[in-house]
Amino acid sequence: MTTIDNQALNLSGMRGKVVVINFWNLGCGPCRAEIPELNRLVEKYKSSGVVFIAISNDRQDRIKEFLQKKDFNYLQVADANRIFKDYNVKVLPTHLVIDKDGTLHNRMIGGGKDIFETLDNQLKILTSNSQF
Repeated sequence: MTTIDNQALNLSGMRGKVVVINFWNLGCGPCRAEIPELNRLVEKYKSSGVVFIAISNDRQDRIKEFLQKKDFNYLQVADANRIFKDYNVKVLPTHLVIDKDGTLHNRMIGGGKDIFETLDNQLKILTSNSQF
């Protein structure tokens, strides 16, 4: 996949990092409402090597226009109908958390005001150096 800034992203190349993927679109009120909480996560984990990717099925020009008015500090991928289909995403928002080994750790359908705490609890575990 390619970001709206033409940065190539390849999940297999992100092994060794925790990856959080947010499937969203502009017409999804809950998706837009949780953006400030998602930005808090980016800020908290900016030095932990966590990669945050937002995947939208909206057109790139619409996403860019939205981002001029509102900060959403995830890497942005637009025009992603194929990716939605590949990941069987039918409800928005959907969040995927992928561990350092590239394994899907959690798939959360829906969001809400507690999205920061929910994702933060998972990221604390996945970014710690302790062995289980």
